[in-house]
Amino acid sequence: MREEGRETTGTAHEEASVSSESFVSKIRKACVEWWRVLDAHMADLLGFNDSKYQWAVDEYFERKAEAEEEERKEEEKLHDQVNQLEQGRSVSTE
Repeated sequence: MREEGRETTGTAHEEASVSSESFVSKIRKACVEWWRVLDAHMADLLGFNDSKYQWAVDEYFERKAEAEEEERKEEEKLHDQVNQLEQGRSVSTE
């Protein structure tokens, strides 16, 4: 079929069917996206995304941070003692 310089491949009913299919496809995609968002929010709300042993992980990092802090304080203390000894030696050699 040829109308006013353009070729058509089907009837108006077929064109409407294609149009409605794309509309249905858009609606389906929107529903799937909405469901994904809802699913993620519900999983967060119900705690499904939380680690079962998160308390153990938190405790490990807390203990590790405490140990690093103690180590830093000990190194600082030793550094101060070394400085005091070096100052004492330099004073006694002069």
